[in-house]
This record gives sequence, structure tokens and C-alpha cells, in this order.
Amino acid sequence: MRGPRVALLTILLLACGARSELEGLDVDDATSASDASTDAPSANVDSSTTDVADTSVPDVRDATAPDVTDAASIDAGIDAPISPTCAAQGTTVLATATYGSSDIEQDDTYVYFHDDNGIARVPKGGGKVEILTHTKVSNPILLRASTLDWVKWDPQSSSIITIPKSGGALSTLVSEMQPGFAGLTSGPGDDVFLFGASVENNTLLEVTDTGVVTNKGLIPPNATDLQISDGVLYFGVEYGGVTALDAQGMFHFLGKGPGDIPVPGNLRFDAQTVYFMNYDYLTSGRWLMSVPKSGGPVATLASHPNGEDQYGDLRVSGSVYFTEGQAGLVWRMDPDGSNKAVVGTSQPKDGALGLAVDDLCVYWRGTFHVYAAPR
Repeated sequence: MRGPRVALLTILLLACGARSELEGLDVDDATSASDASTDAPSANVDSSTTDVADTSVPDVRDATAPDVTDAASIDAGIDAPISPTCAAQGTTVLATATYGSSDIEQDDTYVYFHDDNGIARVPKGGGKVEILTHTKVSNPILLRASTLDWVKWDPQSSSIITIPKSGGALSTLVSEMQPGFAGLTSGPGDDVFLFGASVENNTLLEVTDTGVVTNKGLIPPNATDLQISDGVLYFGVEYGGVTALDAQGMFHFLGKGPGDIPVPGNLRFDAQTVYFMNYDYLTSGRWLMSVPKSGGPVATLASHPNGEDQYGDLRVSGSVYFTEGQAGLVWRMDPDGSNKAVVGTSQPKDGALGLAVDDLCVYWRGTFHVYAAPR
């Protein structure tokens, strides 16, 4: 599935027998538990507000599992739960999960994730898993200062749903009676930017934490991702490259990656550079790329030009970190692509998808586990 004209990239599930490729483009790939990844946020959101199992894949949830789970007791033999200072010697399992989104977020204390059981969090140092809501959420969650937000979309309407990040009642931040909201990204302060609602045009909207909406102008209908760095909006263009929208409303094309039908996504930043993933719809090739924020030469940092593996997620925190889906590996490299080293490894056939990084650790999502390792 994909939203109306907005081509944000679809979440991949590392699930045996079922898989959807980025943005709904690559639907013919095989679907083993270690053969999928996420290249960018999905434009499609599950319209259900109840906890309904995905019938397209085997229901593997443990019906006896309590709402609060001791990850260490389930995954004994992997590693003991890490301390808050990330003292683990290697990969550590923080939580056991079911099928669901590969999305993962972190704040100073917790790692947040969601699956068929709902939205949950686990302490960074290991311990009890708290289920914050049993509502099944298929779209990526956006972690803000005090809330978790996501888009609920169906053919008739679209809404931003929010919940306190400690758990509690769901509420609707803003809604409209046409199917247009497609993705969230953090704006200045604690505001939210999202793609707006129109079949004819895509409107960029800013939404405050009280639901006040400001129209920020139009963006191309084939935009694939939206991210903000230093007040400048950057986005990918389906079958194109990366573009910046400055404060004066001027568009600046920065560059594009290889491939006959390229799809850029998962834009990340440091002070001078935009990093992104490039997917070729024709060959299933994948590349990790960089380009100066001001435009210039586009560099290839890592590649699978024939689609032999997929890059699940990309983060920049001094070094560049990325996940390699089929291999179940978390890599670290210098910003120029040199000095690549594996810093984490998933359990066999679990894969490596969504990624988060703090000052001490990397955290990532496999099909059935949430992991941590020293960075």
C-alpha cells in the first residue's frame, strides 16, 4: 500500500514468508526472517485502533506473555542486561518482540519500539519491558519531549495520534477528513512537520504540541522523505535525488545516487553533510551515499549494487552507523566511508533493521528482538 501520491518508503519486516519493500516499490523480494530492511518511513498507516494480528504472516506472539516482561529471563544465555553505562562486552538482548514495525527510538532512559502487541519501551540498561498501549501501530513513531506521535491513515481521513511517552490514554492531536497525512518529522523546538493532505498537491504543515497547524507551502508530490537540519528542510524525490528547501522557499537540488530508477530516503546529517540511502527500483541495488549540504559531489560510502543485501537504517553521531538487514550486522564507519567495523550482530535469522544511537550505545531492532551494543 501507499498513500495518495506521497511516496514515503515502506517499513520492511524481517518475517518468514512475508515482506513489503520500501515504499511499496519492491514487493517481489523474498521474505525470509533475515531478508528485509527499512529504507525510509512508510506513507501508509494501519487504520485499526485495536490490537489485531497481521494475518499475512504467522501469528508468533506468545499468548501467555505478560504486559511487563523480564527480557533477561527470556533471553538468558545471550548476555546479561547491560548497565546504564553500556558496559556490555558485545551484543545484548534488551527485549523480545513480535512481528511489527522495525522503527526504534531512544531518549535518556528508554528504548521505544512497537510491534503487533502495541508500543513498548525497555530501560537502556536492561530490565522490564513496559507496554504503553496495545494499539497496533504500523507507521513509524515520532518521539518528542513528552509524547509519542504517529499518523493514522485510512481512505477517508488522516490524523496524528499521540500518547504520553510514559503510557496513558491516546488522543488526537489534529485530524482532517481526507487521506493526506503521510509522515512526521521533528521540527524546531518540539513542533512536528508532516506532509499534508491533497491528492493534487502535497502541503507541508507544521503542528505544535497543542495541535495548532501552520501551512508551510507545497512540496513535490513524489517526495519520499522529509528531514530538518539547521532549519533547512531536506527531502528525497522518488526517481530522483536529494533536494533542500531553504527558509526563503527556494528549492536546491543537491544530487542523486546511482541506478536507473533511484529512490533516496532515510536522510541523516552532520554539520556539513547529508547522508542518505539510495535504492534502485530496477535492479534492487542499494547504496549509502553522502552529499554536501551546499551541493557538490555525491559519494558512495557502501553498496550492494545488485540487491544482495539491504541497509535497514542509517544514523550519524560522529561516526556513521548503519544496519545490514540480511546479515544481521550493525556497522560503524568514518564519514568518508573508511574504517568500517562491525559493532553488533543479531541472533541468526533475526536480521538488523531500525537503528538508534546515543553517546554510549547503538540500539537496533531485529524481527524478534531489540538489541544494544557498545558503539
